[in-house]
Amino acid sequence: MKTSILGLSFLVAASLHAQTLIDSFGGTSVNSANWEAITPFADSSVVEGGGDVTLTNRGMLLSQNGFGPIITITGQFEIVGNVHDQFMITIGTTGSITNPHGAFVNGIQFQVISQFDNGSTSNNVNINAISDDIQTISIVNATMPINIGQLYDFKVTDDGFNTAFYVGNLETPILTMSIDQSGFGDLVGFNNREGADGGSLDSAGSVTELSNVEISSVPEPATFGLILGTGAVLVVGTIKRRK
Repeated sequence: MKTSILGLSFLVAASLHAQTLIDSFGGTSVNSANWEAITPFADSSVVEGGGDVTLTNRGMLLSQNGFGPIITITGQFEIVGNVHDQFMITIGTTGSITNPHGAFVNGIQFQVISQFDNGSTSNNVNINAISDDIQTISIVNATMPINIGQLYDFKVTDDGFNTAFYVGNLETPILTMSIDQSGFGDLVGFNNREGADGGSLDSAGSVTELSNVEISSVPEPATFGLILGTGAVLVVGTIKRRK
């Protein structure tokens, strides 16, 4: 009986901590066990070194493993190139990149823009839900100063139905949105904006540095319930055999 309960405890603990990725980018090349580095254009690059990974002209990282739908992501970013650059986090994506500008075309996207091409800085922080037809199906936005050369902490949380985006202040979200994450994929991606070879002269020389990324997730409630149910059957079976 004790052995079965102990085994169930390990099973539950393992399920609660089943998916975790921590990367301080302290090496000299991107860890291919964690990430796929994607460079959709000739002037795109993804370079690791010095404790961060530098994304240039739509440099992209895509997780090798799936996460979620209950997920938390933390890290830091710094836009160091073009003032029209953007930093984007995408969760629940399949990693498809059929968009002509080289962006992920499905999932829930968290976007920070330093300055729009017209010079505006209003509504420059967004949450978008995007589908494979490259259409935004839901969006919320807010305004926050994003300065070139300034390091910002960020956090993304999602419980499968409600998502929140934190920038700078990790205690209070700048944006929240309710959306059912089912129907998307389960990968996580990071990227910055395309440059000249991606068709945007305004954002040529876009460079963003990403550091100290941590991604953690737990199974959805239905999966966790199945784990508990399976464990309960094992315990009951053991009790019956001991009688």
